[in-house]
Amino acid sequence: MKDFSQYYHRVSNSQAANWVVAQCTGPRHSLHTVVPRGFEAYARIEHPYWRVPKPAGPVNSVEQLLAVACSEVPPAAKAALYPGCGFAYDGLEPPLEGELLPVSVQSVFVALRLASAAEQPVYCGLWEGFGSWRGEQGIAMFASTLGQEYLLFQSTLAEIEQAWQAAWRESQAAGFLGVSGFVPNALWPADRAWYLAVPFQATRSYLAGSQQLVQALYSAADLEVSQAEPLEEFF
Repeated sequence: MKDFSQYYHRVSNSQAANWVVAQCTGPRHSLHTVVPRGFEAYARIEHPYWRVPKPAGPVNSVEQLLAVACSEVPPAAKAALYPGCGFAYDGLEPPLEGELLPVSVQSVFVALRLASAAEQPVYCGLWEGFGSWRGEQGIAMFASTLGQEYLLFQSTLAEIEQAWQAAWRESQAAGFLGVSGFVPNALWPADRAWYLAVPFQATRSYLAGSQQLVQALYSAADLEVSQAEPLEEFF
């Protein structure tokens, strides 16, 4: 992909992420290992399953896939279609791991703009394991409860939305279905009013914030949203 540094500004000190590390405590792989404690409300955003239209050919665009809500998938299919299984079951494909789709990104940011201005400074955590920024100097890092390290950047809400959509455009133009390594796995504003988590190995994302913010997600027709529970496992 092209140089995405125009959207991300390096942070040389990890102090801005100290509160995240301090508040992300809980049983392994539970909600509060990826989303900080202390918010009024928590929402789970399910990543959809997929049905490939027939006749099926090479799939290099999300527009070629038909989204199927998790609530509409039979238990037998859910049991068979574990992430990364590499096969279909009854015409269904498993959800994408660690990926918010373009239409989902748009809906999430519509909600976030109700709580923060477009030019609101935000901090971003990108999992270093993707290697997208390998060799870059002067970027602070912070570690999660699970021992995973994240590169820390600063940006604005508007820039991050632009980066997300640009990454998807380039990914699909190149014949890929995914933007991991070029978009945040963790995102929060400087005033800590909300927190968005897109765990890189999970088939669901999370938004924490006020009741008003979380309720705004429920009105998005293209998102499958429910209340997140503190002890639920995200893998």
